[in-house]
Amino acid sequence: MIEKDKQKKVEVNFVAIYPKFVSLCVGEHLLTPHVTILPENATCKEILWHSEDETVACIHPSGQYICGKGIGNTRIYATAEDGCNYSDCLFVVVRDKEPEYVPVSSVCITPDTRTLRLGCSTYIFATVSPTTATNRSVIWSSDDVCIATIHPVTGLIYTRDAGSTRIRARAQDGSGVEGVCRLVVQPDLRKEEPYGS
Repeated sequence: MIEKDKQKKVEVNFVAIYPKFVSLCVGEHLLTPHVTILPENATCKEILWHSEDETVACIHPSGQYICGKGIGNTRIYATAEDGCNYSDCLFVVVRDKEPEYVPVSSVCITPDTRTLRLGCSTYIFATVSPTTATNRSVIWSSDDVCIATIHPVTGLIYTRDAGSTRIRARAQDGSGVEGVCRLVVQPDLRKEEPYGS
């Protein structure tokens, strides 16, 4: 009796990765993209993954994740394991790790009451916390511009009339946090000397 021929090996003739491009941050992990292997009845449909530059991105030992290692770009290849040499590649861009957003928690103007003489000007300063806040800039404003105005960026106060107003420093990060200072403008009581005796 003649033995039946062993089952003929069906080789892979097509490998395709989708999508062809991914972007991730240093330290981030992404699932490996979908790989299409044809024909459907290929004897071996296993894939070997390989990165051109493992200092930029590599494949996790499980084969399920792409790992961002360093800033740059590289190609990752998926090659059929059956030796037919069919493969496709994925373009990978690795970005710097995005900084964590830290909102402003407090804005403090010290002292909380200022007194100026009419006609004088001065700078005012605010302490913004925490020091690690992503955006520590403030915008300055005066409740009564008839009494005093303030430059919105530099914090330079110009007195305009005797009276009182509130000076505000609002965080520019959108947190809504602000500091308040009461400003008192005193009239200039100095008088000119009379002429003659």
